[in-house]
Amino acid sequence: MIEQYRRIKKKYPDVLLLFRLGDFYELFQDDAYIASRELQIALTSREVSKNNRIPMAGIPYHAVENYIPKLLEKGYKVAICEQLEDPKLAKGLVKRDVVKIITPGTNFISLDAESNNYIACVVRDEKIGFGLSFIDLSTGEFYTNQFLFKDWMIFLEGLLKLPISEIVVKRGENPFDFVEDETLNRWTISEFDSEFFDYDLSYNRLLELYSVQNLVPFGIEGLPLSVIASGVLLAYLEYTQKNIPKHIMPIRLYNPFRYMLIDHRAGENLELLRNTLDRSTRFTLYGTINYTVTPMGARLLKNWISYPLIDIEAINERLDGVEELLGSYLEMEKIRECLKNVGDFERIVGRLSCGIGNARDLLALKNSLKSAMNLKGIFEPRSKILKDIWDSIIDFSPLVDLLERAIVDDPPVTVTEGGIIKDGFDPEIDQLRDILHNSNKWLLQFENKEKERTGIKSLKVSYNKVFGYYIEVTKANLHLVPDDYIRKQTLVNAERFITEELKSFEEKILGADEKLKALEYETFVKLRDTAGKWVKDIQKTASSIATLDVLQSFAYASRINNYTRPTLGDDFKIEIKNGRHPVLERSLEHTFIPNDTYLDTDEYQVILITGPNMAGKSTYMRQVGLIVIMAQMGCFVPAEKAHIGIVDKIFARIGAQDYLSLHQSTFMVEMEETARIINNITPRSLLIFDEVGRGTSTYDGMSLAWALVEYLANHKDRPRTLFATHYHELTTLEEQLRGVKNYTVAVEEKEDYVTFLYKVKRGSADKSYGIYVAKLAGIPQTIISRAEEILKMLEGSEEKKSPPKRKVIQPPLFAIVEHPIIEELKNIDVDILSPIDALLKISEWVKRIKEESGGKGKKASTKRHSAYSSGRGS
Repeated sequence: MIEQYRRIKKKYPDVLLLFRLGDFYELFQDDAYIASRELQIALTSREVSKNNRIPMAGIPYHAVENYIPKLLEKGYKVAICEQLEDPKLAKGLVKRDVVKIITPGTNFISLDAESNNYIACVVRDEKIGFGLSFIDLSTGEFYTNQFLFKDWMIFLEGLLKLPISEIVVKRGENPFDFVEDETLNRWTISEFDSEFFDYDLSYNRLLELYSVQNLVPFGIEGLPLSVIASGVLLAYLEYTQKNIPKHIMPIRLYNPFRYMLIDHRAGENLELLRNTLDRSTRFTLYGTINYTVTPMGARLLKNWISYPLIDIEAINERLDGVEELLGSYLEMEKIRECLKNVGDFERIVGRLSCGIGNARDLLALKNSLKSAMNLKGIFEPRSKILKDIWDSIIDFSPLVDLLERAIVDDPPVTVTEGGIIKDGFDPEIDQLRDILHNSNKWLLQFENKEKERTGIKSLKVSYNKVFGYYIEVTKANLHLVPDDYIRKQTLVNAERFITEELKSFEEKILGADEKLKALEYETFVKLRDTAGKWVKDIQKTASSIATLDVLQSFAYASRINNYTRPTLGDDFKIEIKNGRHPVLERSLEHTFIPNDTYLDTDEYQVILITGPNMAGKSTYMRQVGLIVIMAQMGCFVPAEKAHIGIVDKIFARIGAQDYLSLHQSTFMVEMEETARIINNITPRSLLIFDEVGRGTSTYDGMSLAWALVEYLANHKDRPRTLFATHYHELTTLEEQLRGVKNYTVAVEEKEDYVTFLYKVKRGSADKSYGIYVAKLAGIPQTIISRAEEILKMLEGSEEKKSPPKRKVIQPPLFAIVEHPIIEELKNIDVDILSPIDALLKISEWVKRIKEESGGKGKKASTKRHSAYSSGRGS
C-alpha cells in the first residue's frame, strides 16, 4: 500500500496528498508533518517494514471539508486520492487514484456567497503585451482579453480589482516583474508546464469545447495571447478536475474600456466594497445599497459598483427599470419575497456539473426554478430591461415536475447511502424497500412458526454483524432441536443455529440493502445528468434573476433613503443640488448637511477647497465621487437633483496611510499615486486630491501642490478636479488661472468655541483651527494658552522667528529649563500636520503630562459646539 502511495505522490509532488484508507484520509511523510502543524492534528506513524516507520496524520473522511479550506488559506493545494473500488470486492490491493486537485481557484468549499472566486491565467509576449483569461469555476463565467504594453495599467488594475485567488503562469517565467512582491502576495501563483502554452493547442482546445469551426463568434479571433491564456486555463482545469466541466459558459471578451475606470486606490479611498477600518463591508457603498436577497444578486452588485457604465443608453435602461420598480411598491415587495426563495442556482449548477453536488442541490434547484417561474405572474413590466428579464425566464416545468416526483423533501447530504428517491418514482426501488421494510414482519412470523414446530417456547431469532441472522435455543431445550437446524455457535447457556430458509432470507435482505443504495445512487446520477441538459437555460435565467435582484435593491435603497433619478449627458458638467454622502448619512444619528456641487471643464474646472480640520472637506469630495459612481451604475442618487456629464475615469488621492509594509513612506506613496493620476488623465476624468504635499516640509509641500493645480488648470484635457488643501496661499490661484474656483467649509467662530457648519460655499479659509482641535482632545489649558501665544507670534512675523522665551518666575538660586512639550511645540510645522497626526501627538502629550503629575489629571472644561453633536472627520 505504501508503494502505491509513493507512486501516486510522485505524480503530484507539489500538493498535499489525501490518501483514502477506509474512513480516513491519511497523509504520510512530509505531508503528514505539514498537516499536523497547520491543522493541529495528531502526528502518528505507520510501520512499513521491520524497524521502519513513517510519519502519518489522518483526517476523518466525513470531516474533510472542515480541514481543506484551512490548508488552502495557508497557500497549500490538496489532491484527493480515492478508493476506486469497493474494498470488500477488491482482489488484492484496492485501486486508488487522484480524482481531484483542490486549489484556491478551483475550490468549492466555504466560498463567500457574495463574491466571485476567479482563477486566472496570464501570458506575456515581449512583442505584443499581455493575455488575460479568468474563470469562476463555481458559476462557469469565462472571460478573456489581450492588452498591449501601453495599456499595462488597465491590465494590472483588472487583476487588482477582480476577486482573483489564483493565477496560472508558465513554469519558470515571471510575467509580473514590473509588480512589487507584496502585490503578488494577494494571489496564489501556480506554475504550469510550458507545453500547454501553445497557440495551436489552445485554439483547438477552445474549438473542441464549444464545437465550433473558428473563434469569430467570441470576438477573440486574431487575439493570440487571449487564445493561449484561455486554452491554458482549460488545460489546468482538466488537470485539477480530471475533466472540463460542462457548465463553463461561452467565453466573453473582458473589455474594461467599456466601463468607468476606478483604479484600485480610488476604490479603497472611496470605500466602495471594503472599509479601511477593518476591511469589512460595513460603512461602504456596497453595504449601504445592498438590499439584494440572492447570492447571485450580491455578486453582480459588487461587479456593477466596480465597473460603472459609460454608455448613456445602457445607464438609462437600468434607471428605467429602477424607476418602474420604485413606482410599483406592492409588486416590488412580491418580487422581493419571491426572490428570497431563489437559491444560488449559478453555483448549484456548478457543483452538479463538477460531480460534487448532492440531492439537496437538486432540491434547491427545483425550488429556485419554481420561484423564478412564479416571478412572471407578478406583473407585466414596461421597461426594456425588465421585459428582457421576463422573456429570459423560460418554462422549466418538465424539469421541476421530474425533480418534484423524484427527490424526497429532506434528502441526506450523502448520495451513496440511500434515502434520496421518493416512494412511487421507481418500481424496483419500491420493491427493494418493501423487502427491507417487511423484513421484521417476516422474522416475527418465522420465529412463531419455529416455536410452534419445535415446541420451544423460549426460541428466538436474532441478528449480529458477525454471524448474521440465527436461531438461539437454550441448552435445556436442545433435545427438541429438529434435524434441519445447522449449528453455528455454542454459548455457555445456549446454542445458535441457522436453517436454509433463514439463510436464504438473510442473503435476500442484505443484498436488497446494498442493491437499494446502488440503485438510488444510479437514479440520482441520471437526475443530475438530466438537469445538466438544462444548464445553458438555467444559467441564462440565473443571470437575469441576478440583474432583477440588483435593480430591486437599487429601488429599495432609493425608496428608504430618498434618492432621486439622475440625468446623464455627453457634456462635461457635474451639477448636484443638495447632495449627500450615501454612507455617512445612514450612520449619523443626526441630519446630514447637504451640499451643492458644480464642475465643468471651463470656468469651474478645479474646485480648490480650504477649511479647518474635521470640517468635512474629505467627506464632501468622497460624496461627489460616490454620487457619480452611483449614477453611472444605474442607481438613483442621494441628492435633490443631479446631472452627470459622463466620467470615464475616477482617481482619488485621499488619506495619509503609511505603507511601512511596502517599505514606502506616506509621502512616497502619495507622489507615486499623484504621478499615476496625472499620467492617465482624459477629458472625462474626475480627479480628487486631498492634502497633496502634506507629508513633507511646508514649502516643499506647498510648492508641489501649487505646481499641480497650475498643471491641471493648464492641461489640454482640463480634467474636472476637486482639490482640498491646508495651504491657504493657493487661494490666490483663482485670480491667476482660468477654471480655478475657491470654496471653503463654513465655520462659525465665537469667543470660546468654534461651530463647524459642514456647508461648502464660495470663498477661502485662512485658519486651520488646529489648536481648537487640541482643546477638544483634552490638552491641558496651560499648553493650549502657550500654543495660542506662539501662533499669534508666528502669524505676526514674516520671517517666522523663534518665539520669545517665557519669563521664568522662580527663585534665582535655581535654573530651570522650559517643559519639553513647549520645546516640541516650537519646532512643529503645523502646516504639514494631518488631523490624525495632530491627535496622536496631543494624545502623547496628555499621557506624558499625566505621568509627570502622578495622577489622571483634569480634562479641559471646553465644550464643543457644532451643527450636530456627533462629530464628522474630514
